[in-house]
Amino acid sequence: MITKFADLKPIFEVDIHEVLAECIDNKETKDVILRMNKSQLWDGKSKTGDDLRPYYSEDPYFKTKEKAIAYRNWKKRITSNSIRNDDAPNLFINGYFYRSITIDRGAKNVFEFGGKNSLATDIINKYPLALGLTNENYIKLTWDYLFDSLRENLLKRLKVSL
Repeated sequence: MITKFADLKPIFEVDIHEVLAECIDNKETKDVILRMNKSQLWDGKSKTGDDLRPYYSEDPYFKTKEKAIAYRNWKKRITSNSIRNDDAPNLFINGYFYRSITIDRGAKNVFEFGGKNSLATDIINKYPLALGLTNENYIKLTWDYLFDSLRENLLKRLKVSL
């Protein structure tokens, strides 16, 4: 029980970012984060929750509007998803890019996304908002996967038991 101001000192010495990083820096949590991100991509959504851009119809890669429409229709056939805007890319053809997505403990952020190969680097450069979690997924991650771990880690650092 806290009885005097000096008892509060451990609270001010805890680096909450370090506590959070420790809770995330394990395979199970990283796998959850990667699944959440891939699900967003499958739905054609960026980390802001908006459609990934450029749309197929806006992509300068396609030399004509007809080629963009043909590609969009082909993608719709091979990766059907009623949630995704047909014109929004999902960055999936054979799974190579999805398998190359990485997540690591970052210096500035608690976690940082990346890619294992040059294709991933090219896609990340073209779609800079593709990797990351939406606010909705951050909330789900925190409450469904991290809350108990955060609580235990904080209590351990504060040497408090309940």
